[in-house]
Amino acid sequence: MKILSVIILFSISIYAQTDTLKTTKYQNVVLKTGESYEGYILDEDSLNIKLKTINSIEVKIPKRLINRLEDIKGEKIDSVFYKHDKNDYHLYFAQTGKSIGAGNVSFGISEIFFPFVTVGITDFASISGGISLFPSFSDQLFYIAPKLNYTINNFSFSANAIYFNSFSNDNGGSGLAYLSSTVDQKKYSITVGYGSGFEENKFTKFNFLIVGLEFKAGTSSKFISENWFSGSDTPSFISFGFRTFSSTLSWDFGFITPIYDDIGFFIPWVGVTYNFR
Repeated sequence: MKILSVIILFSISIYAQTDTLKTTKYQNVVLKTGESYEGYILDEDSLNIKLKTINSIEVKIPKRLINRLEDIKGEKIDSVFYKHDKNDYHLYFAQTGKSIGAGNVSFGISEIFFPFVTVGITDFASISGGISLFPSFSDQLFYIAPKLNYTINNFSFSANAIYFNSFSNDNGGSGLAYLSSTVDQKKYSITVGYGSGFEENKFTKFNFLIVGLEFKAGTSSKFISENWFSGSDTPSFISFGFRTFSSTLSWDFGFITPIYDDIGFFIPWVGVTYNFR
């Protein structure tokens, strides 16, 4: 409980010092030829629109050549527009305090063998699920992960659980239950979580602390670090890498290394997610 109290006080103290982040309208102009330009519409008349691109170049585009206009969510910080990451509801594996959003659906694959689907039921509740696809295995794993969350200004909080089992196992499975809080600053976000493992409907002695960092590295990319610290004999893990994303597709690349006695090696992490909305 002491660790949980520190997490809450830490999040509230940062929240109290931070103004609400404001979004700026940014658009993608798609031409009939398939070309596209991203930027702000400065002016328009009956024949043309004037667009200021991300490189501060002003372009006049005839309306007869335009197929459609698409709004791009994001925020302008220090004269640079940073696109919104639709997958900011999770780090690599752990959930942040944020929501995927009502009606939003994403499909992804992690480490080649682990496809998953996440569905936003409301702005306050979502559920994820997936299976393993190990070649030549007669039995596969599956998991279900419900999530409840709440956001106020730049502070988000979530209650998370993930349940694992195999299709052939008739006994109770195992999993994790944890709380996460995320605070957004202008160019970075900090996530802190705390939880415990459970097995066959009973909590185990495996307790863990999650510390995550996301730092905006470019218009559509960010640095990510997700770190798990355990108070038991289970190894702790640290990770670092980056995410690059568009309005529909997101790629995660990183390295994970355990912290346990003399163990010292890196496990590559690769994940891709497609957002339907």
